[in-house]
Amino acid sequence: MLNKIKNKVGKLFSLPAKLLAVMGFAPNLLTFLGLLFSIISGFFYYFKYIFYAGILILISGLLDALDGAVARESGKVTVFGGFFDSVADRYSDAIILTSIILSGLCDIFWGILAIIGCFLVSYCRARGEAVGIKKMTVGIAERPERLILLAFATFLEMFFNGAIHYAIIILVVLSHLTVGQRIYYVWKRLK
Repeated sequence: MLNKIKNKVGKLFSLPAKLLAVMGFAPNLLTFLGLLFSIISGFFYYFKYIFYAGILILISGLLDALDGAVARESGKVTVFGGFFDSVADRYSDAIILTSIILSGLCDIFWGILAIIGCFLVSYCRARGEAVGIKKMTVGIAERPERLILLAFATFLEMFFNGAIHYAIIILVVLSHLTVGQRIYYVWKRLK
């Protein structure tokens, strides 16, 4: 079901990606800008400017979705671009989650488990692809879903104190479940 939604959402990014490609935007610049917005979002989380943190996390996620689409539209898909995107995504995840922990918006225990889960989801994909498994987009909590969950909880936090804390707990469960799904997927393919 999520793959069908992803395909439909991917089509929505086609026109903006074409426009950005025609305007000459480099995919790696979009990746860098996405990381920059994540860093700024982290500052807003830390100082509890929740509304601005939510807006910036959405912009960061949008840029993260567009960088690959622009690369494909402009014919600038490179191995380095994929590598840089993955590294920038890990920094973004770490900065946002660490800022949420340090601000006291979630319990440190759950926050650390969320960081571990987010990193392991990515690591499982990288290791699976390294051993030759294709289409390692298995699981219910890939990065776009995690960002949407955090953004939704961030806006909800303005009305319900503790929304981010509970979203982090949900993120922990979903990310570690995704790790389990990916381990099982690789195990089945390598049997």
